[in-house]
Amino acid sequence: MTVAELAREFLCDRGIAVGQIYRIYLNVNLFGDFQFAHTDGNGWTALLFANKRWDEDWGGEIVF
Repeated sequence: MTVAELAREFLCDRGIAVGQIYRIYLNVNLFGDFQFAHTDGNGWTALLFANKRWDEDWGGEIVF
């Protein structure tokens, strides 16, 4: 199953209407990496955190 198919299934299972998926980005952030704020324009953005386990004291704050 592709990432687009997984995203579509995830959203549809939650009753969220899904149109065409225009692009998918993959970010890999390692310890000490720093990401700058950005906007995704019009439309929806879905985030998937693929960690099997995450402890709060590891950090990784995300701000909306």
